[in-house]
Amino acid sequence: MTALSHVEQGRAVDLAKGVKSAVDAQAGIAHKHYDARAS
Repeated sequence: MTALSHVEQGRAVDLAKGVKSAVDAQAGIAHKHYDARAS
């Protein structure tokens, strides 16, 4: 068990979700550009 409080855990989860969303968005944009070039 970590010593993090529930609030701190919640913040960490929100931060991780935000990072994943940003990465997914970047990957999606790159994928669209790649598809446009490939076709």
